[in-house]
Amino acid sequence: MVLRIRVRENERASIADDELDALQDIATQLLARTGRQLDEAVKDGSLEEVCDDDKNEG
Repeated sequence: MVLRIRVRENERASIADDELDALQDIATQLLARTGRQLDEAVKDGSLEEVCDDDKNEG
């Protein structure tokens, strides 16, 4: 599983410590879920799966 947070470069130069802590907490919660729980979250819309088409190029 890859957790990727996207921040536009022109909007933010860095992530504040409290924001980083929150993101780490979210990552910990997601990594603790089973595959079934993740599938259910995608199905009900509370989690969105994003495919990286760029990794197939080259």
